[in-house]
Amino acid sequence: SSDLCASCHDGRSWGVPTYETYSEWFKSSYPAKNVQCQDCHMKSTGTESLFANEDKGGKRRDPSRTGVHMTMGPVSDATLRSAVEMQTEAGVDDGILNVHVEIKNTGAGHDVPSGQPMRNLILLVSAADSSGRSLQFLEGERVPAWGGANGGPEDYVGRPGKGFAKVLFTLNEYQRFSFVSDLKKVTADFPAPFWRRNRIMSDNRIPAGGRDESEYLFDARSVTGQVLVTCNLIYRRAFKSLADVKRWNLPDVPLASSRTVASPPASPVAGRR
Repeated sequence: SSDLCASCHDGRSWGVPTYETYSEWFKSSYPAKNVQCQDCHMKSTGTESLFANEDKGGKRRDPSRTGVHMTMGPVSDATLRSAVEMQTEAGVDDGILNVHVEIKNTGAGHDVPSGQPMRNLILLVSAADSSGRSLQFLEGERVPAWGGANGGPEDYVGRPGKGFAKVLFTLNEYQRFSFVSDLKKVTADFPAPFWRRNRIMSDNRIPAGGRDESEYLFDARSVTGQVLVTCNLIYRRAFKSLADVKRWNLPDVPLASSRTVASPPASPVAGRR
């Protein structure tokens, strides 16, 4: 049962709930359906007869009944993609392009993302006219600072879109510069690794069976033809700022993408009612 997973996949650091995957599953609809963690994360491959190495006491068993502790499955990217669905709608009215994005957690029995709090999702939204010219962004959420702020091609801070993560912050006496300050003007750093003494700064991850909806407005007053709206949802195994410092080579994992065409309403023809 999933209770076996709790001791490693649910825990606190300095009293802060850092790993909550088991708790997230427990609060979802999956326990009532008798869907256990092992059903997705410890499936039999049909070929492996050992769960633990023989030199560590592992016993050979029937491969059809031997679960393998590859928590993300043999192809982890495919497992990640199976967790979410994204739907996009776009329309132009009175010179304003309105983009509506809905992201659903349809395949994970826990929050997305879950586990190690360095994991995060980033939604990127862009709009361009038929010539490829980007439309001016007017209103809506933007990718937060932890989406990457070094000016590289994969640094997305400030771009139209959104980030999903559990963000920890810690009082920091080591660095001269800081991102945030608390009410007492004590310097703090975020996103912080869980092994430091920290607090939860924000948590907007998508729970099992849940959804997130967001809207983005672009200036389409000068557009006479069609508008192409592109939305991309990516997964990162660590915050970009931390990965850069640690020199971790962690490529983005595309989870979902969409290309939606919208057209301004046709101008009325003179003499026609």
